Amino acid sequence: MSKIHFFNLPKEPVHSPVFILHGQVTSTQRNGVLSVVPTNRKVFPVQHFEVNESYFKAILHLEEGENELIIDYNEGKMYGELPSLSGKIYASSTVKLGYEINEEATPIHLCVLVAKDSPLVFDTTAVKLREEGNGLDLAIQKLRMGGRLMQAFTQEAMMRNGFGPRCFRFVEEETTSTISRIEQQYGVRRKDIKVHVLRSEKSLRELRDPNLAQQNKDASDAGGLFGIAISELCRHGINKGQAAVMFLDTHYDRDRDLILTHAALGGGNNDIKLAIFGSHGLYSWPTCFETVVPSFQDTRRPAHREVANDCGQCSSYWECLTVTLGAFMHEIGHLLGCPHQENGVMLRDYITMNRSFITRETACIRTHQTHDRIVLARDEPSWHRLDILRFLYHRSFSVKTDDYYNMTASDSNTDITGVGEDKLLIANTSGVYLIEFHVGEWSKLHYENLPKKYGGTGALQKLVLEGNQIRKQLSLSRGHPKITVRILSVNRKERSLDDFERSLKELNSTTKVNNITVHRSAKLGSNRSNTPEQSIAQSVITSIRIYHGAALDGLEVNGGKALLGRKTASYSDFVIAAGDSICQVNVRNGVWIDSIQFITKNGQQSPIYGNATGGSLNQISIVAPYNLKGFFGNCSNWMDSLGVLYG
Repeated sequence: MSKIHFFNLPKEPVHSPVFILHGQVTSTQRNGVLSVVPTNRKVFPVQHFEVNESYFKAILHLEEGENELIIDYNEGKMYGELPSLSGKIYASSTVKLGYEINEEATPIHLCVLVAKDSPLVFDTTAVKLREEGNGLDLAIQKLRMGGRLMQAFTQEAMMRNGFGPRCFRFVEEETTSTISRIEQQYGVRRKDIKVHVLRSEKSLRELRDPNLAQQNKDASDAGGLFGIAISELCRHGINKGQAAVMFLDTHYDRDRDLILTHAALGGGNNDIKLAIFGSHGLYSWPTCFETVVPSFQDTRRPAHREVANDCGQCSSYWECLTVTLGAFMHEIGHLLGCPHQENGVMLRDYITMNRSFITRETACIRTHQTHDRIVLARDEPSWHRLDILRFLYHRSFSVKTDDYYNMTASDSNTDITGVGEDKLLIANTSGVYLIEFHVGEWSKLHYENLPKKYGGTGALQKLVLEGNQIRKQLSLSRGHPKITVRILSVNRKERSLDDFERSLKELNSTTKVNNITVHRSAKLGSNRSNTPEQSIAQSVITSIRIYHGAALDGLEVNGGKALLGRKTASYSDFVIAAGDSICQVNVRNGVWIDSIQFITKNGQQSPIYGNATGGSLNQISIVAPYNLKGFFGNCSNWMDSLGVLYG
């Protein structure tokens, strides 16, 4: 008896309306057509997908709430987007999937930027121009469909890594549906990705300046399109948040063999995280559900006198689709905080992105593959594990059951303190979730602190790195080669140690102050006035007088025995109880020291002395067997810098 088996049906609701359902049929007939029929026929048109050598990947469209779908395995064959069915059904099954829109997740604005005098068309081939056109409305349809495919791809990767169906979300709006050709014909209204049209102040000539073309080795401003996109976002009211912008007026200059108005960049500033890309491959993108699989199998060769062959990897329509859709997603990875990786989307593995949506890969000019081949989950590209971990702790991927965002510590920096030979204490009040150890270009070892609901410890506010353990895990001897450390915290702060061995040595070195042997913490703030450094130390500290107003002016210990900084008329006293000691010093600073706070081992917590909202938060931890011995820093009109002495 024939049966249909599903490999990745999630138990919890998904968070994208597009889901890739993987499975296999057990039947003597190993090739046929899989039909997906909503039990409520008014919901979404019936979709059909190939079954090849018994395997299938069905791209489902889901409605908000519970979706009941009848999955039929039919005798028949797909011809492009149309099925030819005999009427014989080998097997049938009913599945239920829930879809929830998570409004709390930080969205991405999907945008298309056009010149002020743009003709509102994108580069295409004569064949595609006849088939579908190349106007702005079509570009918006393709961007919507491309956005949904990126979400489905990412959601599957999160599931395979054990973190449930998560993905980033786009800003959406109620609009006339273009996600299905049939829905578009009937004028169906539904919520879909909103594509913002950014009409630029720049002219077509300005945007097509070869000096802005990223691939022009002689360009004088190869990154200039990034700044233009940020300016236009701000001018259109998107001055904070996340955005992915495609330039509609990208054009292949055949004479120069150059793609104008194109740059593949991702990053941003404190206000806007941004990805930009050109529209030179948009002609190959699917416009709707019915064209997704045919687009990923389209072996026709575009005429390269008409369109660009980006990186020499766009020799067929489907290869162009994977390269350009994947590269845009790669830049979205950058805006979400991902660096380049040793493999995966953040290298260039997206050039096989087609395999995530189909089971039959057609001929490939890039690899000289001349025949069709079956592609399964093991053949697909994915996001790197280090990208997945970044996504897990990113607010764009949050789900309602997440409870690990400590936003009260959103401005806390990561602080590093030496705590004995070959050991460093890492501290961040929002929690450290990932530490990477890079040897050469790539991370060769990482420590991940998963949320407790996934069996982890949760992000740790304090943890110790031991040099000997790390060297053993990396199979390295001391100091050879150099180890670079990246420390990531829940509040999106990142701290790096360029040379782990040097940091171990420097942060654990000792000096003498007042004949007392002490360790020095990192110095916070700056010596903006170029004043001499001061230090104070006592064997035991029992009280601290804090001179403060709108900033920290000075510190005096043990009833006036030692002073760092300046005395003023405004001060407070903090007395340490007998048998207690200070274990943490919280400092807020920018280029000077805004405030200070003390916490003791017995839980006593002082007020915040100074400007409680100035600068950003740093914490200096003092762990057993060490005790606070004093302070050092620079002072002009107030404390410009400050560090802690402990021993």
